[in-house]
Amino acid sequence: MTRTPRSSVLAYASGLVLSGAAVLVAGCSADAQVSAPPLVATTPPVEVLSTPDQAKGEAPGADEAVAATARADAPRRQTFLRAGNRICDEGSAALAAIGERVPAGDEAAMVAAVAEQVVPNIRAQVAQLRALGYPRGDARLLSGILDETDDILDAWQADPVAAFDDTRMDDVNDRLDDYGLTRCGDS
Repeated sequence: MTRTPRSSVLAYASGLVLSGAAVLVAGCSADAQVSAPPLVATTPPVEVLSTPDQAKGEAPGADEAVAATARADAPRRQTFLRAGNRICDEGSAALAAIGERVPAGDEAAMVAAVAEQVVPNIRAQVAQLRALGYPRGDARLLSGILDETDDILDAWQADPVAAFDDTRMDDVNDRLDDYGLTRCGDS
């Protein structure tokens, strides 16, 4: 992978995210600003937890939570893929609008956009994907991919400049694409 010029950092960072759609920053001006509604998660993940630990009043472990999430009204894979790709299409449109609003060459604005808009947008996509529930047999795979995404976003939130040179989302996007979430893993 080639190194991205600093002037297109937001485009690169946005292109790495779950939506995968490249945000065109170059050539945009402050005059061409487009407002877009923020993408927010509206439904928490469905988790029906029933484990021996709960009977003792203890919180379930991660493995039990993943397994229970997969069992609770698990969507069919095609239903999940349609809904998931729709979530990522909406996220992609919101990311494109963010890129259009950030003045080209304004590195400080790009860094702020990553922390204040890009990361929250992707977090919302992740939350919405989790809220769909996981198709039977796919909970560990999808939960692992989304957990990895959360870890990357934590790093980007802590240091937004790191997003510009961070290529870890490439693997996430490839795995989402391989699964069938092609609008989430576009690059």
